Amino acid sequence: MNYLSNMTKEEFETQRLTWKYEWYNRWRLLDIDFEAYMLMKGLSKEEYNRLNNESTTNQPSLGS
Repeated sequence: MNYLSNMTKEEFETQRLTWKYEWYNRWRLLDIDFEAYMLMKGLSKEEYNRLNNESTTNQPSLGS
């Protein structure tokens, strides 16, 4: 089950926002971070690393 293998950066960010929204009520007590959340959804470790790097390197810096 690898249905998230061709995820775009925008879809990845949407998943991150969903995880942030649900974290307090669902994932906090289980200590599920965003990486574990995405791996449970079927994203490979390599794909997670690629998308995470893309999303963090393309964000504007503060003060620019």
